[in-house]
Amino acid sequence: MKILFPIIAGLLAASPALAQDHSHAGHAAKATVSAVGHGQIRKLDPKAGTLTLQHAPIAALNWPSMTMAFVADPALLTGLKTGQKVVFTVQPAATPVITAIKVEGTN
Repeated sequence: MKILFPIIAGLLAASPALAQDHSHAGHAAKATVSAVGHGQIRKLDPKAGTLTLQHAPIAALNWPSMTMAFVADPALLTGLKTGQKVVFTVQPAATPVITAIKVEGTN
């Protein structure tokens, strides 16, 4: 019992350090502040400043292609529609922030 207690105490103390970060912020390269992505709008709520994009891989952030939620200034989302293909700039965070977005093929 004298040997078992220190082992259990050590494992319990180390468990927070062993926890995995499942946020997308953990996948970002440390030096990367933002990255450009290409995707399609799946859901859009301009008033709330939220959208869901199905995006291609973003190599600069080490993100595979996926469908995920983003936040953005509502002014950036004005005129966008569900189904449009877009090019966007994203800053990684627990809920990634879109700092620029435009319909693909427009200036």
